[in-house]
Amino acid sequence: MRNLNPGMKRSLIGLGISMSLWIVLGASRSWIIIPSCHQHPNLCSEANVFSIDRYSLGVEHLEADTLSTFTQNLSGFLGFLVPLTWTLIEWIRRRFSKQIAWRRILGDLLLFMQASCWNGVGIEFFHLISQRPRPFVYSNPSVRGLTVASYTSFYSGHTSFVACMQVLLCWVLWERKMPAGLLLFFGLLGEGLLLATASLRLLAGKHFLTDVLVGACLGTCIAWILGRTQRFFQLV
Repeated sequence: MRNLNPGMKRSLIGLGISMSLWIVLGASRSWIIIPSCHQHPNLCSEANVFSIDRYSLGVEHLEADTLSTFTQNLSGFLGFLVPLTWTLIEWIRRRFSKQIAWRRILGDLLLFMQASCWNGVGIEFFHLISQRPRPFVYSNPSVRGLTVASYTSFYSGHTSFVACMQVLLCWVLWERKMPAGLLLFFGLLGEGLLLATASLRLLAGKHFLTDVLVGACLGTCIAWILGRTQRFFQLV
């Protein structure tokens, strides 16, 4: 901590706070979430679902669930790998010193870890207060609504994570003055990953349309806020 600048120290503190909150909120599921559909199956009827969300009922593809996890993980992997690679290329071209290169690499790592944790905090908070049943629960509420994980539909964590990582990635690359062509490429790639993840979560029967829309919006907001904060602390 002694050799870190004040901005990185604040970032480490933010990471510790967000990680702790995420763990506490996640651990609270079992005693806060009530399996309402299991106890009262009549609550989980199509009539209680928004008309725009009813298209998700009866849709459940296991392959889509697996693929959505892959696109989510790929998004996080690219989120750190691309800025790391660009920093190393710039350092090899002698655009800055090794000290600045390591500062950027550490700053990026802290930035994306913070984004992941704060995104997790938002997800768990809304899961606890909304306790919205997942679409697949409606096919057999008394049986499929037994576990607390069945009440974490709002909002989509996969979609929110991808949106957060990809928006933050584009922000960092823009700050690093990456050529417009490459920036456009990664922007389109991020958009593709976001649309693919959101679509796969719907096909998997894990989320409603409103879940993925809100997830994309809130993930974007978290990325924007953290990006502005990191710029203020001069970590980029």
